[in-house]
Amino acid sequence: MSKDSFDHHVSRRRLVQLAAAGSLAATTLGASGGSAAAQDASAGSTLARIRAAGKMRVAALVGEPPYFAKSALTGEWAGACVDMANDIAKLLEVEIEFVDSTYGNSVIQLQTDKVDIAMSLTPTPVRSLSINFSKSYFLHGYGLVAPDRSRSRPGRS
Repeated sequence: MSKDSFDHHVSRRRLVQLAAAGSLAATTLGASGGSAAAQDASAGSTLARIRAAGKMRVAALVGEPPYFAKSALTGEWAGACVDMANDIAKLLEVEIEFVDSTYGNSVIQLQTDKVDIAMSLTPTPVRSLSINFSKSYFLHGYGLVAPDRSRSRPGRS
């Protein structure tokens, strides 16, 4: 490879960082459902508030592995979304605070300024009336894994 050529290879970690940063940008611009200009005029952008506070509050979905898992022993959070949130906080050079949440409460917590960012939410039409969504950073196909004996078979009761 020549010295002047560009390496198009992107590491997985960098790809996750870029996707998470894009997710944060989209969430911060549309958390209240209003325009970015209206948010800036009223209370400043979410990104500006995060930087001013030196802390990013993340809606953490209790009991939702592999995205979020909280240790009952230590209270520490782990999971794919936790890793992405930590990467975003590191890029912004702020501390992180995980706020216990659920899928149902995440939107309300965003609207009432209890959290700055929510992750792993499916962009439903109803939710889209209240908040803006980034493009998906991870597509998950749902499935069921069960022993062979659990399937119904013709001729068996």
